[in-house]
Amino acid sequence: MIRYQAISFPEYGVQEDDDYKRVGVFVGHELFINKLSVIAQLGYYVYYPFDFEGRLYNRIGMKRYFGKKMYGAITLKSHAAAAEAVEFGVGIRF
Repeated sequence: MIRYQAISFPEYGVQEDDDYKRVGVFVGHELFINKLSVIAQLGYYVYYPFDFEGRLYNRIGMKRYFGKKMYGAITLKSHAAAAEAVEFGVGIRF
C-alpha cells in the first residue's frame, strides 16, 4: 500500500521507503472446550508510523490442540469491520 500510494498519489506525501512496521499490545481470552478453544483478542498499536485502518484491532479465531502441547490455529485479524488478514498457525505451548 505504501508503494502504491507513493507512486499513484504523490499529493499524499507518502515515500516508498516509509516505515511499514507496527508494534502492538493486546489483551485476550481463550475459552477451552475439550481440545478446541475459541480466541478473542483486542489490541492497540503503540508504534504506528504509517496510518492504515486505525490503531485498534481485534482478532478472533479457533485453536485445536493435538496432545497436551501442540496446536493448530486459524484466526481473523480485523480493524472494526474491515478484515486485514486470515492467519494460519501451528505452535507448541510451554
